[in-house]
Amino acid sequence: MTWCAPPRSTSTTGMHCARPTSMNVRRGRPRAGGGRRVPRTEAMNLTDDEIHELARVFPPGPSARTLLHRAGFPGEHVPSQLGVTPLEFWYTVAAAISAGMVEDGRRQLLVTAGRDFPHNAVFLAVTRARSPVGHVLVVGAGPHGSERVRADRELRAIQQATAGGAIAVDYCPAADVTDLGRVLDVRPDLLHLVCHGEGEQLVFEDPYGDAHRVPARDVAGLLRVYARHAGAELRGLVLASCDSEAVAELFTGVAETVVAHRGPLDDETAVLYARELYGLLEQVPALDDAARIAAEHVAVALGDEYGEQLKANLVVLGPGGER
Repeated sequence: MTWCAPPRSTSTTGMHCARPTSMNVRRGRPRAGGGRRVPRTEAMNLTDDEIHELARVFPPGPSARTLLHRAGFPGEHVPSQLGVTPLEFWYTVAAAISAGMVEDGRRQLLVTAGRDFPHNAVFLAVTRARSPVGHVLVVGAGPHGSERVRADRELRAIQQATAGGAIAVDYCPAADVTDLGRVLDVRPDLLHLVCHGEGEQLVFEDPYGDAHRVPARDVAGLLRVYARHAGAELRGLVLASCDSEAVAELFTGVAETVVAHRGPLDDETAVLYARELYGLLEQVPALDDAARIAAEHVAVALGDEYGEQLKANLVVLGPGGER
């Protein structure tokens, strides 16, 4: 990876947040998407340690039933909770998961448990024991009438950082919200979204290149549908826009890790941060760890207020909230 900071422009433009414009907003309907489910390669069976920890933390009763419901376990197949020990209950659940009762059931169960107990080492291990990131989708939007977001520069930084490695990068420029359907086509591990942010809205482009402001809640809902009904799950989401902290929590149920920013994010810093982040991911496959290390690298490389602001204002959210 490179630690060389690019020359900083003295221009005040080029921020990843939008200024209000007077143009009309045209809204489009998300297109339908298809795609095959990606075969799961992770172990289906709960380990003895995991079963014992579930029995300890979620004994038979309301908490266990709620956990199973949230993890997608069919209510009619929840084992009886009467007259059984916690271990007996959870070994019965484990047998059902091993038999394929829930798609990717082991992982779904442990990740859901980790949302309630984000510092539990047993539950956390399933999100750490992952293969390196293999595929990234970069979606960029910079509509007419707003400060231009240099998504192309951010893309080049990501491509340079991953050149010769195992990470494949796809790019969707001048994106409208329906272009998020590319998630169904390429099945990325990470979605890197470069656009303006306005409060609780993200600014895409319409077919004419004008601004199409979309509630972030709707974007999160669309990605959630892709995950639930087409198996297009995201390991991580990077929101490369100003003030993206305001909407980051909406995406915590969509991606395992969400990277966002408090306050303004200028283009030069964003480009350098992208280069550092993706240069780390083959060595540090956990996005939350890579995100924080990359921020430290940028702060050292720049040696100015911009680098320090990036480090101080970085937001990294996981199943249990901020990490």
